[in-house]
Amino acid sequence: GLVSAGEGERWWWREKQLVELENLVGPITGVDPAPLKNLQPGHAYLVTPLARNAAGREVNTDADRAAAALAGATGASDLVLVTDVAHLLIDGHPESRISAREAAAFRDKGARGGMRKKLRAAGEALERGVERVV
Repeated sequence: GLVSAGEGERWWWREKQLVELENLVGPITGVDPAPLKNLQPGHAYLVTPLARNAAGREVNTDADRAAAALAGATGASDLVLVTDVAHLLIDGHPESRISAREAAAFRDKGARGGMRKKLRAAGEALERGVERVV
């Protein structure tokens, strides 16, 4: 497949009870960019966070991190991560633009929930050679 993944924990806390997950969830372990070799420059592509594990079973991954891995593997110059908030709040102040270094520092010290994951994905994309993450 396009994205390969390992398997994470099969158990999760739900309403103070440990329950077995019905779907497989795991970290991204690799990307095969060959299926994407004929992409047209200047176009945007939407991908799902579904990957395959070593046994060929579907594994759900973090969508932003899957996009970051794909952007890096294909040599994309830009990556757009979609969110439902207008801007980052750092120390109570809205920020529309921050550096990779600032993003990493904020991710580790101030970001919460979904924004922490988005900042992690942005950092991973930049580490893989993507020039800009929006």
